[in-house]
Amino acid sequence: MIKNIIIKNVSTYDNIGVEVNDLKKVNFIYGANGSGKTTISNFLFNVSEQKFNNCAVDWQNTIRLNTLVYNKEFRERNFGKGKLSGVFTLGEATLMLIGFLLT
Repeated sequence: MIKNIIIKNVSTYDNIGVEVNDLKKVNFIYGANGSGKTTISNFLFNVSEQKFNNCAVDWQNTIRLNTLVYNKEFRERNFGKGKLSGVFTLGEATLMLIGFLLT
């Protein structure tokens, strides 16, 4: 579990940055367009990327967990830059529907 996140000197965050504390097992990050939500998710996806040198994440018991991030960059990495309108998941019901449509 993540205990806190520090983001600064990247994208919309200045050299003062922001520290997010008191995180729980499940956290919702929301805000206006351009407020830095995607920057936080991209940092959690790849903390070693050079542009995040001034950022930090503190893991409970210093055990880094595998972090799954579903955002625009995830969509582009996995599905290209096509006309897919949003991030989605395929479940059992969707697979049955696809099978029906293909037959």
